[in-house]
Amino acid sequence: MSDPSTDLSPLRIWLCNKIDTLFVANNSALSYSDARYVDWTGVNKASWESTWTNEEARIRNGEDSRVVGCTTSCKDLLIKIVNVIREKGQVSGNSTFAPLVFNLPAAGKAVGAWHYIGEAGNGDDSMPDGILMPRPGDFFQAQSALALRGMHVGIIREFDFSMWTTLEGGQGGRWTDNIKRKGPRAFSPRECLGWLDIDKYFPGWTLKKV
Repeated sequence: MSDPSTDLSPLRIWLCNKIDTLFVANNSALSYSDARYVDWTGVNKASWESTWTNEEARIRNGEDSRVVGCTTSCKDLLIKIVNVIREKGQVSGNSTFAPLVFNLPAAGKAVGAWHYIGEAGNGDDSMPDGILMPRPGDFFQAQSALALRGMHVGIIREFDFSMWTTLEGGQGGRWTDNIKRKGPRAFSPRECLGWLDIDKYFPGWTLKKV
């Protein structure tokens, strides 16, 4: 897999170190009941339990048609990370910081930061066959066939076109939500719609001096 210490930008190094400090082992997880969970999502235990209680009541009353899907932390993880990146660093040039939520293609389009899996390229991020590949720290969006209407996002920690490791919120589902370092596991293009290049989304990012 890609070596996270090789030729990475200051932003990628900072984000990978932040992930590795808490999520040390592969497949390690942080439960929504853990106080540190708030630092990664901005949402506390009481808020989630209120959300899920109300959600289940709407389902029982026929007001919510969801059977499998439920409100989880995957988008909250990404939104919180974006806010922390902006708080801890500064960028050069213009950045739109378009809202991410569940439409990373639209968020990255304005600054050329979005790439689809299988997209051809000719830069340092290309594989020998010329296909672009994401790098550690990039944000990904799942294919709609494998996520409720494509509504799942996360962070790529390591990647090549055979294996990948990610950090994802929304693991476990209602009442058991957690953030998990997943992998390394086999990668299939069917799992991933594409990715947002964080170096382009946060151009020239450098850590602010304290």
